[in-house]
Order: sequence, then structure tokens, then C-alpha cells
Amino acid sequence: MKKFFKFCIVAVLVVIGMGLLMPYVMRFRDEANGTHDFWVKITGGKNLLESIKEGGDALLDGVLERYESLEGFDINDATIFDKDEMIESGNIERTFEQINASVLHVEIGGCALEILNSEDGSARVVAENVGKFQAYQKGDEFRIASTRKAKENAEDSRITLYLPAGYSWQAIDLEVGAGQILTEGLKAGELDISVGAGEIRLRGMEVSSLGVKVGAGNFVAQGNVTGSIEAECAMGNLELQLAGSRTDYNYELECVAGNIKIGEEQYGGGVVKEQNINNGAGRRMDLECSMGNITVTFGGL
Repeated sequence: MKKFFKFCIVAVLVVIGMGLLMPYVMRFRDEANGTHDFWVKITGGKNLLESIKEGGDALLDGVLERYESLEGFDINDATIFDKDEMIESGNIERTFEQINASVLHVEIGGCALEILNSEDGSARVVAENVGKFQAYQKGDEFRIASTRKAKENAEDSRITLYLPAGYSWQAIDLEVGAGQILTEGLKAGELDISVGAGEIRLRGMEVSSLGVKVGAGNFVAQGNVTGSIEAECAMGNLELQLAGSRTDYNYELECVAGNIKIGEEQYGGGVVKEQNINNGAGRRMDLECSMGNITVTFGGL
């Protein structure tokens, strides 16, 4: 899964770079006739734009050769599935009378997953029109994994996980590719989030520590974090609405070409900037933003 996200980000950056260079290429073509003629001579009759096009085609061919099976690949890498557990598809419903695990791990791509409270205190999974799917307990882990092929329509692929109200996990790991995860009332010691090109929205979370990595997707969370927060945003959007106040944290901020906003204070704004803010607090918030946006607000819960 992470390899595919890296491929997407690299492809986007290549396109952006070519777009930024094109005005200069056109100006060079129009104004530097002497150099252009020289280029034609040394390339055996090819003009500058033809050479650039050939170079771009060669780069694209190289990328596609590396990912020659792209048309049929699963949005998440197949290694997310446990070879010892059954891989299912279609419509599935499974009930777990008791949760014996302390870690919840969800990894999906090409579908939507929602976590709701169960009415009878059991854990239940309902999957509709899923591509590849696993749901099982093994050791300390309760795991859900699901993918669909990139060429398939994933709009009607949904998973609903019903959990006992107020159940507290030692750790939760949520990873989404091009899909969506919606939750309400999650409780955990550690919460780790990974968003590729999809979306995760959390309401009423209660966690001790929070770690977030956003690629080109969207992450929005509302709730209480009693410990430290580490958040990275590449080209997407990351929003936190937290209990408490701005001075409850010390901050380490790094912003390249994006924006970081904490309360009413704005940082970044298109220039490389690093800043440490010491409020004498017992909690720390590390925020790193490349080309996206990070917004942190307090109160109003």
C-alpha cells in the first residue's frame, strides 16, 4: 500500500514540475532562436520541444514498466492479508461474541468503513460488495483488511464494524488508501493514523497519544488527547479540534511550502520555517507540513 502512495506522490510532483517548467521552455523557444538552432544541429534535426517530449515519454515508460501490472493491482498491497486466514469477497457478516484483543488494526483501500457502537455488547462486522476482505482475532490483535482493484468502482463497497460502547483499546492503527474511515467515540492508549489519498474522520476520540501521517488525503479529528501529538502532512489537509487550550502544549513546528495554524496564530505561508514554542507545558505537539495544511483549534467540544 505504501509503495502505491509513494508512486502517486511522485507522479503528482513530476506533473507539477513539468507544469512549472513549461513557461520557461516556451519562452526559451520563442526568444532563444540561436540556441534552438544549435540544439537542432547537435540532435540531428530534432527541435528542443521534441527532445523534451521524448525525455518525458521515456520517463513515463520507465515508471509504467516499474508498475507494469498497475491495471490489475489491488489498491492496497496484497501483503496486508494474513496468509493463514481466509480471504473473502462479496457480502459478509461475522459476529465475535467476545473481544480478546487489545490492539485494533484496520487497513483498507477502495472502500468505506464506519465504526459504530453495537447494541448487544458484541463485536460484529458487516461487509457489502467487498473485493478482498479479512476480519479476525489473532493473539492481541483484532484486524480488518480490505482492498479492491484500482479499475473497479468502489463507491458501493462498504464495511461497518460494530464495537461495544466505551471499549478501550491499548492501541489503534487506522490506515486508508483511496477510501474512507468514519468513527465515533474511539478510546485508546495509542492512536496511529495513516491517510494516503483517502479520508479519515474521528469524532469524540479519547486517546493518550496521537500519531498522524497524511499524504494527499484528508484527516479530521475531534476529541481529547491527554499526551503528545506527532502529525505530518505532505500535500493533504489535517485538522484537529482538541479539548483544553493552546498553552497545554509545547510546539515544534516545521513548515516548507504549506500552512500551519494553531488557534489564531498562523505559521508558514509559503516559506521554509522552523519554530519551537515553549509554554512550560507537560505535553508536546510536533507538526510538520510540506505542501498541505494543518489546522489545530481548541474548545467547543
